[in-house]
Amino acid sequence: MSRDIIRNVGGKITALAALTALGACGLAGLNETPSNGPTAGGSVGGDVGGNVETFSGEVNRFDYDAATDTLSINNLPFDLSGTYTRDPTMDVTGFKAYRNSGGGRNYLAFYAESPGATVGAGAVKTANYNEFGYGGTVLRATRANLPTTGEAQFSGRYAGVRITNPTSGQFNTVDGSASVLVDFRNFDGTGAIDISVSNRNLYDNTGALVGSLPNLAASTTSFQTGSNVLNQTAISEIVAPGTPHLSGTLNGAVGGTVGAGLGGAIAGVIVISGPTSVTGVTAEETGAFVATQSAYTP
Repeated sequence: MSRDIIRNVGGKITALAALTALGACGLAGLNETPSNGPTAGGSVGGDVGGNVETFSGEVNRFDYDAATDTLSINNLPFDLSGTYTRDPTMDVTGFKAYRNSGGGRNYLAFYAESPGATVGAGAVKTANYNEFGYGGTVLRATRANLPTTGEAQFSGRYAGVRITNPTSGQFNTVDGSASVLVDFRNFDGTGAIDISVSNRNLYDNTGALVGSLPNLAASTTSFQTGSNVLNQTAISEIVAPGTPHLSGTLNGAVGGTVGAGLGGAIAGVIVISGPTSVTGVTAEETGAFVATQSAYTP
C-alpha cells in the first residue's frame, strides 16, 4: 500500500456528503450468520480472562493520563513526542478528541472509558498520506465475571476517524450508537454476541455535520474459550445489494461483573474500508465503541 506524503494539502473533503441515510433500514435479522461456530464443552461463565490491552495498525502504546487529560501514543511518524492534547471542538458524544499537529503531520484521536474504567477503547489516524496513512486502535478491559445463563444488553457510543482516497489531507469524523446483545447459554461454551452501530453521522474536519451514513452490523460472534475477549468478526455497512459500502473487522472485550447488578461493559474497535458512492473514491474508517450494561434477563 502506497503511503506517499501529500504535499501542499488543504481544503475540505466534501465528496462523502453523497453517503446518505441508507442505514435507515432496520437491523433485525442482519446478524443471523455466525462468523464463528459453536465450540462444545467449557463455559463462558465465572471469573474469566484477565486485563486485556491490544493494539492495531502502527500503534504499540496508547496511554491516557487523567491528571493532564492527554494521550501518549507511540510509533506514529512525525508526531514529535507522541503527546496528544484535548480538542473539545472535535468531541463526539461519549468520546473525547485529542490532536497532535505540532509535528510534520496532523493526527486526530478519540478515546473513552466506561465508568470505573472496566473497559476502554480509542482510535487515531492522520490524513496526510496517499491512500489511508498511519494510525491504529487500542482496546482495554479488566478481568470479567460472567454468568452462565441469560441474556445481557449493552448500549453506548461509537466514534471514528474516516479517511478518503484520493485525499485532500483532511479527515472526517463519524459518531453513532453502539448496541450489543449477549446470550451466555448458547452457543455452548462460548456464548453468542450480536453487535450493531446505528445513527451514524459524518462530520467534516471542523466538526460540522455533513450528513448520515449507513448503519453497521457485525456477524454473530462469541467469546474465546475461557476468556473475556471476543472472537474477531466481520462487520459491514448495511446497504441495498450492489450499493458501494465499507466492510472490515471488529474486535472486542468485556470487563466488570455482568448480571443483575448491571456492572458489565464491552469495548470494541472497528476498521472498515471500501468504495463510497462517489465513483473512484474509497474510504477507511477507524473507530471504537464503549457500551455499558443496560439490562439482564436470567
